[in-house]
Amino acid sequence: AFVWAVIDYIFPNELLGGEKTRSALQDFIKRVVSMRRYERCTLHEAMHHVHTGDFKCFKAVKTNVGSAGQAEASQRRMVCRWIAWLVNEMVFPLIRAHFYCTDTQTHRQRMFFYRKGVWARLVSATLQNLEQTSFKRLSMKDASAMLERANKSNLGFSNIRFLPKGTGLRPVAVLNKPSKFVVKVKKVRTVKEFHAVNSRLKEVFDVLAYETVRDPSVMGAAVGDYKSTLIRLGPCLRAIRHQRRLGRCGKAFVLATDIKGAFDNLPLSTLERIAVDLLQGASYQTLKYTVMKRDGTTKYKKTVTSVDSDEVRGVPGPLVTEADRRQNTGGVALLKNESRGSVIVDNGMATEISNDDIVPLLRAHLNENIVSSCGKFMLQTVGIPQGSIVSPLLCSLFYGHLEREYKLLTGVCDATSTICRWMDDILLITTDEARAKTFIDTCKRGFEEHGCSLNTLKTLCNFDHKPDVTRRTFVSSDGNEFIPWCGILINVDTLEIMVDYSRYAGEFLRETMNLPIARTAWLRLPDRICGFLKPKCAALFYDESINSPLTCRVNVFQLFLMAAMKTHSYVAAVSKIPGCNPIAPVALYRAIKHAINFGQILIQRHTARARAHCGSIGRIPNAHVEFLARTAFLSVLVRKQARYKRTIELLVSGLSSREMKRATRNALLKQATDPSRSAIFETIRF
Repeated sequence: AFVWAVIDYIFPNELLGGEKTRSALQDFIKRVVSMRRYERCTLHEAMHHVHTGDFKCFKAVKTNVGSAGQAEASQRRMVCRWIAWLVNEMVFPLIRAHFYCTDTQTHRQRMFFYRKGVWARLVSATLQNLEQTSFKRLSMKDASAMLERANKSNLGFSNIRFLPKGTGLRPVAVLNKPSKFVVKVKKVRTVKEFHAVNSRLKEVFDVLAYETVRDPSVMGAAVGDYKSTLIRLGPCLRAIRHQRRLGRCGKAFVLATDIKGAFDNLPLSTLERIAVDLLQGASYQTLKYTVMKRDGTTKYKKTVTSVDSDEVRGVPGPLVTEADRRQNTGGVALLKNESRGSVIVDNGMATEISNDDIVPLLRAHLNENIVSSCGKFMLQTVGIPQGSIVSPLLCSLFYGHLEREYKLLTGVCDATSTICRWMDDILLITTDEARAKTFIDTCKRGFEEHGCSLNTLKTLCNFDHKPDVTRRTFVSSDGNEFIPWCGILINVDTLEIMVDYSRYAGEFLRETMNLPIARTAWLRLPDRICGFLKPKCAALFYDESINSPLTCRVNVFQLFLMAAMKTHSYVAAVSKIPGCNPIAPVALYRAIKHAINFGQILIQRHTARARAHCGSIGRIPNAHVEFLARTAFLSVLVRKQARYKRTIELLVSGLSSREMKRATRNALLKQATDPSRSAIFETIRF
């Protein structure tokens, strides 16, 4: 409303067209303002329902009968140029001049607009707080002295952006963009350019990651994905289930908490010592290669190996040597991890990295992290920069060190007790209540000695440990109690694991996705539906040694239920793009069928790998997956019958085969598709 009011006030009616053209322009400006973070618009969309005949000022004064078509084309070109100028030189600068546009921590794709004065006050208050806690203000003289050094470890500085969150602003260093430092001495302007800090730290990250893979014990109880979570949780949960079947084990105690100020309060001296001690090799060799798959996709990868100090220094060897071929090691062993049918290309870009190059960069990043905001330079004195590619790894290393120092793993973990830590989120499962309480006390004492603390406000558990920790769980509509942790729900009674969809409750699914430009929107629909399945499709949810067969199928049903809701949100949003025709029902059905086949392959692939490497058992038949998927899409699309009538008919016809009829009579599948088991989806707005 603000943007259109300004435009309507400034420009005469002759430049805004008739009533329908003005309405079309107003709708397009509304779409521009409401776009998500990575969405784009085109001139074709801006010209939708714009009548060029309304702009008399762009019409040729004199036209011959034979050149009427050329005059009309010329008028349309002029109108296109005018609309493009209006958007690029008026709408965007107007927004930029009056508002600060940003995403937020809770709504990653939706954009919010703050008045410049309001945002300036928020940033000023945040900067004052940072100067009192973790940053030190640098004078221009000190900043110049640090930035003008000519050594190789000078990383320069980075700008800092503030991300709104529930309580205040979170500072995030923009380390993936180059920066410029301008110095004026006696009217002479000198510009010193710095490469992006993250690009300078790539080799540091590669070497640290290699060392953590070579010695996983330095990471402690850290996990980084659902596969490593299954490896960590699986043996404990299976042992507890076995003990319960024998009648030797009673109640399990579950605790989920996080570390307050995990990044902001880390002591830099301790962190530097831990990271430098990890670098055991004198030098490292990096080999880059390309993986080309059958579908035409290309991935660029690299592998890091350690080079002993007594080896002859020279040009690093090829990806696969003759010795590797004979011994089945090195590059040959590496190739076995790639998918079948892929072509591996050695890029010939092998490099050697010395500790003398890595350690100074790491120390400079930790001890000389300079940030700039509002023309002021600050030096970080406590904590590690958020936005750095090495920050998550360093954080896990530090808390892995604390776990060893305070013997959290050896004092807690056994056959029926385990700890998982996903960055700064900790999960404890044990059958000994005293052990759980001791763990809480040890964490509080150990973390507070290093400037961190357990966040008691976010701590969830199924037992009391006064005065700070009290019983607090998530209760579903059917009365079951769960502990949510890092996107999963753990049933405190059965210890079965489900996906946590509670973060979508009350939210519009449209805000979680970005749309492509109109001309490719329907072509990308099959891949987008497959993309909706990938994040929460993991063997952890389909392992019958952890979950019952019913819970495994409920997880499959909810996986496709969420994909169906996102599919409708995508289709409805794309249909509103100016100039984009509705999708044909048959094309939508083919996209859904393609996603169902993809989901079957994905589930079978994950469960097969888990059975081979993680001790999992059980296999969900493809017929069950297809039935659950079709039922999930039908339960969503039926609510929008006017839009999907023909698509619903095609989905129903697919249930008429012999296998589907047999699945319809399956009691297990009937229970899995019971709406009461997926009541959380009733609160999701789509």
